[in-house]
Amino acid sequence: MEESQVLALTIPGIGLLITFLVICFKAGEWKGGVDRDRQNFNQFMIEISGKIDDIIDRLPSRRLLAEESPLGLTSFGREVGEEIGAKQWSANMVETLKPQVERKSPYEVQDFCFDFVKSKMELTPEQTKQVESSAYKHGVKREKVLEVLVIELRDALIDELELDK
Repeated sequence: MEESQVLALTIPGIGLLITFLVICFKAGEWKGGVDRDRQNFNQFMIEISGKIDDIIDRLPSRRLLAEESPLGLTSFGREVGEEIGAKQWSANMVETLKPQVERKSPYEVQDFCFDFVKSKMELTPEQTKQVESSAYKHGVKREKVLEVLVIELRDALIDELELDK
């Protein structure tokens, strides 16, 4: 009788052990599948990111400033500059501002120009209308159009001071 009781306890125990092992195997299999899916998804996102970068590179640039050293104007920036008369404006400003930048490095001249255009410059009503019209026409912010004035002013001052760009 004792053997039958032991056997009766072992058969369900073996069944539970097999069930536990199957569950562990299935959980491991599931985790492996999730890890593979995550790895595949990460690879997919890297590929998509590269393709998006390629697409963006092929789009016409709406940037006014060329992100190079030193900062310059893109062809679009030069077009906007012509619309708003940026070269003429900066040529007119050189004599007024030259004494304030005479002993500055090219970087300091650029920094001065950003500060001047951003906070100290006063546009005439006609100039304001030109800047705002150009910003509206090209779908850019007014501040971006003003950056064209910064670069033209910086270049005019550096040329006048005969500094290396």
